[in-house]
Amino acid sequence: MQKFEDYLEEMYELYLKSELITSKEIVKRLGVSRSSVSQMLRKLKKENYIDFKPYGKITLLEKGIKIGKKISETHEVLELLFEKLRIDKTTALNDIHGLEHFLSEGTLERIKKLNKHLDKFPLNDDTN
Repeated sequence: MQKFEDYLEEMYELYLKSELITSKEIVKRLGVSRSSVSQMLRKLKKENYIDFKPYGKITLLEKGIKIGKKISETHEVLELLFEKLRIDKTTALNDIHGLEHFLSEGTLERIKKLNKHLDKFPLNDDTN
């Protein structure tokens, strides 16, 4: 499921920007081969996450939008937290790409509350 979600997250980001979703763009964004993208697109279509025609545009369906949005929002919440914790960007992104697929809704809500708390009471340089 994690790979499905990676693809849907990238497609959702393109969808939000009203950009054309193409296999070429997915190859570029995910750094995977064209054949890997083609295989995944067929799987996503079979599971009704997307619709597409070979060499044509890709359309996110309601089910795909829902998953893409959830992963994208989780990514943003974690990125905010890691920024507030002053974790370097490379490490943060690597960690986020692992965590964003496994957090429960309850945990995500608690992290959102923690982010709000850290807005009011940021960590200082003396914090260990």
